[in-house]
Amino acid sequence: MRRKFKSIRAGCFVGSCVVVGLIGCSESGPSRKPVFGTVSNSAANPVNGGISFLPAAGTKGPAATAAVVEGKFRFAAADGPVPGQYQVLIVPKIIKDIPKSDSAKNTAATKAKSEPKEYRLDATVPETGPFELNLKVEP
Repeated sequence: MRRKFKSIRAGCFVGSCVVVGLIGCSESGPSRKPVFGTVSNSAANPVNGGISFLPAAGTKGPAATAAVVEGKFRFAAADGPVPGQYQVLIVPKIIKDIPKSDSAKNTAATKAKSEPKEYRLDATVPETGPFELNLKVEP
């Protein structure tokens, strides 16, 4: 009898651990959505850099950030933004040929020209997805 009680108690303990583990792994809050698209400049050249979806007031959920490579970005459902209003932040990575010069003046001028500018746009991620967003930024 005592042996049977120990095996029942061990079974209850293992079962409780499994239930707690499953509850802890469940998702809570709004579900993320897959978002993909392009970023180009006014000359229709693809932009490289980063894109972030920053929740606007009233949107409850985490920010989402991805790389922009050859003008394309993609968020999967696992890492995309939740439905709602966003400020989209685009930070291009500008790659230019920098002329070699010992002149401090030339170096400072080249550095100022090659530093990326931030772009901020408003966007709405809908309840249904996936969502395509094609953006143009002005240099």
